[in-house]
Amino acid sequence: MTDMDLNKRQSVLTDTMDQLSLPSVVKEEVLQAAGQKIASAIRATDGKALQLAVDEAWVAIGSYYREQLSDAMQRWVAEDKISAAAAERMLDRVPNTPGEEFSGLDAGVAAGLGIVPEDKQDLIRSLHAFYTPDAVDQVRQELAAGLTADQETTWWLAMCSECIEGQVDARQFVSQLAGALEIRDNPELRVQRAQEEIEMMTASLDRVEAGVGYGTVDGCIQGAYLNNCDIGVSDMRDIGAPIFVGTFRGSEVNLDTFSWGTTRDDRGRAMSGQIAPGFYKVADEAERDRLVKELKAQLNV
Repeated sequence: MTDMDLNKRQSVLTDTMDQLSLPSVVKEEVLQAAGQKIASAIRATDGKALQLAVDEAWVAIGSYYREQLSDAMQRWVAEDKISAAAAERMLDRVPNTPGEEFSGLDAGVAAGLGIVPEDKQDLIRSLHAFYTPDAVDQVRQELAAGLTADQETTWWLAMCSECIEGQVDARQFVSQLAGALEIRDNPELRVQRAQEEIEMMTASLDRVEAGVGYGTVDGCIQGAYLNNCDIGVSDMRDIGAPIFVGTFRGSEVNLDTFSWGTTRDDRGRAMSGQIAPGFYKVADEAERDRLVKELKAQLNV
């Protein structure tokens, strides 16, 4: 293989980074860390080794962004803007381990990385710490007034539109970042994506029964709140997720005596319990129905 062929192959990774708007510091660090492996693999025409080196490069990129997000999360916790548990959940969304997939970018991660302007982050932080009546009321009021590019609700919805249903790897995470940057820089696109997201959320419910909204796609719990439900249920077991149950009135709920299931997933993680105030997971329909009944009783729904 000639030096020209080698340079051409190596330029593919660099060009990809350029297209995805990655900071130059990331390109330099990744090329330094993985460049020799890539070059050796290309010279040996070893496809497996080459792929491994490229995968390591993408994980290095994910690790870079995870470090940036960690700095923001530490600051938010210190300023009492979110809880340590909420910060940890956001950090856990960013891919940084080879061969594993993560939840990827959402509005909270976009805010933490500074893609969302500081003066538009309060609603996002509130919604990602835990939903509250005030936050839901703000969203409802701004939607009723009509979406504009600078509303906090518009920023939240538009960044939510970059979420991927399921799990993402480092390469997909970087693609999400590219989309978020485009939304940041284009006010018309921001309103368009926000409008599409709210339409998706409000249409995502399969049914509404006595103040409870039920759906099977990402965003259906939010759709339940926006459809004037106090409780929402999301059943996405088809992609390996548990059943989620949420209420924005979590501060009014006490589940200390509720009997949670003991089922664990294939990684040994509990499939039932409280994730955050007003946000819970359950393993099956029977436990879901018991929890919904308890929430309705406590909230007088």
